[in-house]
Formats: sequence, structure tokens, C-alpha cells
Amino acid sequence: MWWDTPIAETAETDAVADFLPTLEGMDRARFNIVITSLVLLSTSLCLPLDGPAQSLTMLPTRVAGPLAATAEAEDEFDQAVRLMGRVAVATSGGEHHYFIRGLRQLKDPALATLFGALAQSENRTIRINGLLGLAEVTDPPRLDMTRVSRIDAIRDRAEVMYEAMQLDLAEANELRQVLEWSDVDETTLISTMTVLVHLGNNIPIERTRELMEHSDSAGVRVWATLLLSHLNEVTMPASDIVAILDELPPSLKRRTVTTILGALYQYPFSGAAPWCAELLNLEPGWPGAKFQIIATLLKLDPMAGVKVWEQAYAEAGGLSDQLRLILVRLDAAPTIGSPQDWQAAADSDTELVAALGQLGQALTGRASVPQAAVRLIGLHHIPSTQWLFQYASDEDTTADVATPILAAMIEDTLEDGNSLNERLEIAWRAADVLLGLDSDRVVQIRQRATKQQRRLTEEAILLGSLWTVNPEALALIEEVDQWPSTRAGSLALLLEARYADQLDADDLSRLSLVFRGAGSVSPGYEIQAAWLYIKHTGREREAMALILSDIASHRAGRANPPKP
Repeated sequence: MWWDTPIAETAETDAVADFLPTLEGMDRARFNIVITSLVLLSTSLCLPLDGPAQSLTMLPTRVAGPLAATAEAEDEFDQAVRLMGRVAVATSGGEHHYFIRGLRQLKDPALATLFGALAQSENRTIRINGLLGLAEVTDPPRLDMTRVSRIDAIRDRAEVMYEAMQLDLAEANELRQVLEWSDVDETTLISTMTVLVHLGNNIPIERTRELMEHSDSAGVRVWATLLLSHLNEVTMPASDIVAILDELPPSLKRRTVTTILGALYQYPFSGAAPWCAELLNLEPGWPGAKFQIIATLLKLDPMAGVKVWEQAYAEAGGLSDQLRLILVRLDAAPTIGSPQDWQAAADSDTELVAALGQLGQALTGRASVPQAAVRLIGLHHIPSTQWLFQYASDEDTTADVATPILAAMIEDTLEDGNSLNERLEIAWRAADVLLGLDSDRVVQIRQRATKQQRRLTEEAILLGSLWTVNPEALALIEEVDQWPSTRAGSLALLLEARYADQLDADDLSRLSLVFRGAGSVSPGYEIQAAWLYIKHTGREREAMALILSDIASHRAGRANPPKP
């Protein structure tokens, strides 16, 4: 989270002429924290940087250009099948992870058989993603609890359950089954109870009390105590809770406290507020601790949090601390306070502080939020723009407020300036969300990008259009005769292949070049190209039989390795 890293007092010039999105595994592209003791493995579909010569290449949309020169004589169908088979083979470079996430991104029911086979893999990453991929293409989308129950490793079972909850693939009654597992460990048990309480469900109080009193883990004992305090089942002085953590060595204590604060930020249990306030009095010394504690307290008890915040802001040692504290306070602005609370910041001689203050006034006054947000976005302060993205992406933010904010984030990349790489990453995330709110607006911005020859903006918009399933994204590539880069042309072709009823021979040829590595896209998009090629040739059943045969042969080979 932004409180863990310093915020520069002056903007740093970014001379990088390209961008490398670091897609950290978020659904609907939100910057929300999901910190529990079983935080999920994040993944990405990172795009490689184009080389200087490739960046300047202008490729026609439908005519095979420089890519055709790299095509091999090998049969495209056979190569597509071989690439698909690699999804089940774990590699040290982690390609299999990108492959399976790329296939999951398609949400294609025709892949159900393949996901079912992957769900039986010996590799935990492949197995977990196979189960989730199968759940995503089931009608309606739902996790197969019978398959989950067959997983031997408790950690893997728990990870599947928690990610399924995040993706709305499992419900509370299914999560309660975790409490019935005979081999459930304490960390999984307390984490499951946490989610159930957050969803308004009852939990076994005596079992929770046993964890509070007898667990060998100080972290579990503290969390069980906070959970029972929230449910008004126990009353324990905050100092006693802090004392439990004093049993831990400093490094482990820091990690445990950070994890608990992160969980409280996600699951704001009001009964934990006194402990949080007591923790602040101890002034933990690691970077960002004070800001995380104040942010969490504002979530748990806004009135108490505001008082602590005001004192901290008055004592702030410099602009960097002021900016962090303002961002912390913005989280609570929509629910507590008045425009007057932000007057001092709004009157600041520092442009960034003034812009944040005006945003705070707008949020508390319920007026002119887009106007204040657009001004702030133009200052290229990435932590502020990240906060705005989270706000605009939240389901509680109305479309009339979110739309101009998200549009401004994409349009901001049409201009040169600082932190372009980071702005482009936010832009593709914004394009993904905005397509679901106002696809015409995204098309208009793409047209402006084309007119202004802003290649990176076009690529970011196309990347966003591929992140979720949305047939309206096809409008982005209509009436485009040529794309400004190999990557843009490949992404546009993938978009067409996803939703178009059929592809002509030229498009099929170009699609084969993409999955053969000539499209300047990541492995995740190469395997998408392979599957889409197979589908558009009408040979899915034949291909699936061959792919499953390859997977079975590979497993048999691992089970019976050749004798030396």
C-alpha cells in the first residue's frame, strides 16, 4: 500500500519512453488491499517492452507485414496444440502460470474440460488455477466443493476457498465447510471465521475462545481476541492485547502487527479500535507504521481516528508526511467531516496539497468531485491518482461521478510529463472499468490517441479492453486501417478474435504468428491466440483430445521416469 513507501516531495522526471504494466492480480483492476494471513498468490500478464525499432514500426491491420517474414512453415494447428499443452507443464520461469491465467481470462466454457484436467495437477499453482478456471466457466459460476475436498494440502484448499470468495465463486454456506475439515489448521480456521463474521454469519464462539486462550501463535491469539471483542463476547484491556505481541521477536512482531492491521483495514471490526489506538501510543518504529495505524483506526472508529489524525497532521515533519496523512484522511472523507475540515489544505501554497484539500472538500460536500479529481490527476502524483482510481472503481461510487474521473486518467496519458509509465498502468486499469460504464467514451479517447499518434495510450486502452469479458470493446477497433506498433496490432487482433463470428484467412495467418512469438505480447496472450486460432478453425474437439492426451502422457512420464 502507498503508506509503505516514501512519497517524494518533488515530482521526479520519468524519461522512460515505454511502459511495463505490473498487473498484480486484481479483479476489476482495483487497488484494494486483500491482506489476510492467507493472502493469495498474485499473478500478472506483463507485457514486454518493445525495442526501439519495433516501436516505430507501423503495421497494417489486415495485411500481413513484417510479422509474415518471421512465419515458419510448420503447421499452425499442430503448433497451437503444442503450446496449449504447455499450460500443464510447470517451468522454473513460471510460464505455466502466465499460460493458465491467460486462459482463465477468456472465461470460455469450451475450456472446462482442460481446466478440469489442470485441477488434478501435482503442481499447486496449476491445480489451484485449474479449479478456479473451472468454476469461472461453470453455469452459473460456482466452485466445485467436491473437487476442493479432495485436495490433500490444507494450504491449497484454503487458498482456493479464499480466492473463490473474492471472485464470488463461493458463498458463506460453502465457506462454513472449512470449519468442518478435520485437519484444518489454526490460521485457516481463524481466517475463515473472520470472513464469516464480516459477511454477518455466526461462528462457534467456544472454538474461537479456545484459540484465544491456548493457541501457540501469538498472532492467532490476538486476532481471536479482537474477533471476540468485536462480537462483545470478551472484554480485554487493549494493553493486555498488546502484551501478547510482546512475546514475539521484533521482526516477527512487526510482520504480525502489519498483517493484523491489513486484515482490519479490509474487515473493519469496530471492537478492535481500542487496541489500534493503544498500538499507536507505542510508536512502532518501522517505516509507514504510523500511517497504517491511523488509516486503520479511521476505518474502525472514524471519530477517534479523526482526533488522532489531527494531532499527527499538526506534528507532521514535512511535505511528505503531510501528503501521506492527507491520503489517509481521504479514505474517511465520504463518511465523516465537513468541507471546513479541509480548508487549511485547500488554501495551501503547495499546489498538490491545495488540490488534495479541494478534493477533500468535494468529498465531504458531495459536490464537484469529478472537477476536483481531474485537477489532481493532472498533477501526476501517482499515490493520489491510485487513490482516485480506487474511489472511482468502488461499487458505491455512482457512474456519473466515476466516468469523468476514469476518463481523465486515460486522457492524462495523451500528455507528456512525469511518471508516464505509472500513468499508463493506471490508464489500462481505468479503461477496463470505464468500458463497463461508458464504452463510447473509451472509443472517443482511443480515437484521440490515434489522431495524436499516442501509441502507448492506444496500447494501454487495448490492454484494458482484454482484461475482462466485454463484447462492446469491439467498437475500439472498428474502422482502424493500421496500428502504430506490433503490440497494438496483436492486441487488436486478439480483441477481434474473441468476439468476431469469424476471421478471414489473413487474420488467421496473423493470429498464428502471434502465438508463435512474433506478436510482442506476453505468454498469457500468446496462449490466448493459440486457443482462439483453434476455435476459428472449428477444430476445438480435435485439439482438446490432443491436448488432454499430451497432458496425460506428461503425467505418466513423471510417474514413471526412465531408468538411468
